[in-house]
Amino acid sequence: MNRIAIIETDITDDIFRQLQISGFVATLLPDINSLKSWLTENRTDVLMLRPSPFNKKISIESTQIQSNWRLDSRLLELFSPNGKRIALTQGESYILQAASQSNEHPISRKTLIKALGEDARSYDERRLETLISRLRRKLTSCNEEEQPIRAIKGRGYLFRINLLDVKE
Repeated sequence: MNRIAIIETDITDDIFRQLQISGFVATLLPDINSLKSWLTENRTDVLMLRPSPFNKKISIESTQIQSNWRLDSRLLELFSPNGKRIALTQGESYILQAASQSNEHPISRKTLIKALGEDARSYDERRLETLISRLRRKLTSCNEEEQPIRAIKGRGYLFRINLLDVKE
């Protein structure tokens, strides 16, 4: 589900109606201060602003902070878009590192098993399912609106989160 935040403009009503008709979740905000407040509690995929040299930089930074999960694989920590810290196991970190490189495409079980440093021919896939189940619970505890990991029959798993792997 794509969430769109719109700062009110002269053509906002037409855009807002068209987005709703097209199935998007759109929120209309009166000004940049309302946007800042709204972004602290909500995730957005797209941000629409009236052109202005004053709010362009703020909007880009705010959107990046709020719409992405951040993975620190060195410290085994994941940070949700709303700033919650999630402690990870080494295996969960490896899985999320692979997810960060998937470009929102399904990842095969074989690829995930290789990311764990295991041989796919001898690895018990029930271990992977258990690992994914635990990771799914952790992610869902911070993002109750949608399932962040979805099983795709015959293809693997789809990670529906924007994930940035923080590397130092």
